[in-house]
Amino acid sequence: MFGILKNKLKSFVDKLTGREEAKLEGKPEAEGKLEEPKEALKAEPIEEPKQELMKEAEEVPAPEPKKVEKPLPKPVEPRKAEPKQVASKPVAQIPKHVPKAETKKSETVVLPKPRAPEPEQTRENVSAAPTAPARLAPARPAPAALARSAPAQAAPLGKPGLAEPKKESKLDVRLSIESKMRSLFSSNITIKEKDVDDLLEQLELDMLEADVAYEVAQALKDEIKRQLVGRKIGKDGMKEAIGKSIEAALLSVMESEKPDVPRLARGKGEKPFIILFLGPNGAGKTTTIAKFVNLMREKGMTSVIALADTFRAASQEQGMQWADRLGVKAIGGAYGSDAAAVAFNAREHARSKGIDVVLIDSAGRQETSKNLMQELAKIVRVVKPDFKIYVGEAIAGNAVVEQVREFDKYVGVDAVVLTKADVDAKGGTAISIYKATGKPILYLGIGQRESDLREFDANWVVGNVMGEPRAG
Repeated sequence: MFGILKNKLKSFVDKLTGREEAKLEGKPEAEGKLEEPKEALKAEPIEEPKQELMKEAEEVPAPEPKKVEKPLPKPVEPRKAEPKQVASKPVAQIPKHVPKAETKKSETVVLPKPRAPEPEQTRENVSAAPTAPARLAPARPAPAALARSAPAQAAPLGKPGLAEPKKESKLDVRLSIESKMRSLFSSNITIKEKDVDDLLEQLELDMLEADVAYEVAQALKDEIKRQLVGRKIGKDGMKEAIGKSIEAALLSVMESEKPDVPRLARGKGEKPFIILFLGPNGAGKTTTIAKFVNLMREKGMTSVIALADTFRAASQEQGMQWADRLGVKAIGGAYGSDAAAVAFNAREHARSKGIDVVLIDSAGRQETSKNLMQELAKIVRVVKPDFKIYVGEAIAGNAVVEQVREFDKYVGVDAVVLTKADVDAKGGTAISIYKATGKPILYLGIGQRESDLREFDANWVVGNVMGEPRAG
């Protein structure tokens, strides 16, 4: 019972306990993640970067100079005047002028853009500007050079002499000393807000998965945080203290003053005391009525069943079977007949026979069907029940919360009975009902026999949720 929510809360307690105990023991992970960089460095092999760099050196070709079809426009202009000077002046003067023009040409192309492609080389260019091939030589990285640089990059991975590992080791030593000194001179640990924030966020999601209503999950998260943050907890019994805080938070959203229905029935001056059972299809209203017959009999009161479910197939036969088994009278009607008339006949029968309690069964209906909800309102107007009980499945989750609200709008709901609680693996519905709707839970159905009706006890539910079953 309530296994999913039980596991979620246990996980929260274990994680928070481990975190606080780690702080007392002086483990670095409690204060910060200082060990992660070292683990990351140790995990990487030293030889792999060298092989990768060698592969890159072999695979990546050196950039080759692109061929330019035409020289730049500026160097071409002085060459137009060259034929005139050659024709008019002696050949001995040509070398004086040609090197100057060629030097300007090589400077304009190479110096502003070292990576730009070189123009086509002529015989004159080769002889006059020998610097072009020297500039292109460094562009091709030699594999040997890269291979020599690889160990320099891989060296920090294995050598402990660099700055960052030294800094981390100092932090580790300082943290360890401070934590150990703190644990020596203090027997308590104070839970801080940062210790629980991330765990509470996860716990909220876990509670939503366990069918806890959203507003209830929010209230529980805030209350657990209020219970834990700033609290000083001793080294011994830390887990128990955290568990007690969670129990107190759960009880704060579940505890309520429940009406004592048998006492109300006995205390009514004019008999009978009329109880109307309502809820969705298949929730177990007829079986719950049989359990109430047994309950009233144990309290020394007589009952009559009004089989006002004239819609569902075999509903009349089921009610008659329970009445015969329990030795009480059942007032029924034809299928399709007026349900309010059946309830009225049962009330009049109880008055004439001096029967203490009338238990009215009604057809199951969804809260979204207005016509059926109006039919239920008619029963309320005709017989004026003293108490109205919503019967819903504990395994229905948040749908129960919405149904209780809608039924309360149409006809009013005084209390809730949750059936099939013995197969409820989550437990969120039992925790959410009172906080979300303001309606107390009277009983839990835990089986198919007339005696399988347990009075709702918040301490018993919390004990089962926390993995500590208690008598209730």
